[in-house]
Amino acid sequence: AAAAEASLEGELRLRNSDTKVQQLEEAHAELQATCAKQLEAFQVTEQQASARVSMLEVQLSSQRKATREAVAQVQADSERRLLAMQVEIVHQRTEQQQQQQQQQQQ
Repeated sequence: AAAAEASLEGELRLRNSDTKVQQLEEAHAELQATCAKQLEAFQVTEQQASARVSMLEVQLSSQRKATREAVAQVQADSERRLLAMQVEIVHQRTEQQQQQQQQQQQ
């Protein structure tokens, strides 16, 4: 009877051990599946982020070009206005000199 009882306890331990191994294997398989899904989601997110970065780089490049063009336009306009003011000053001085010469001749 003691031997049968010991044999029965051994068998129960073996079954419990087998059950635990099976539970661990199932948990491991679930964990692997979860990790695979997360990795896939991360890779998709990474691709989306990379595409977004590329799009933003293109936009930034375009904005920089537009800014350079706008600055060049402002500089050109400023130079034209300055030149026009200089021409006006020379014109006024010339008129003043002519008036002074006419007054001196009279």
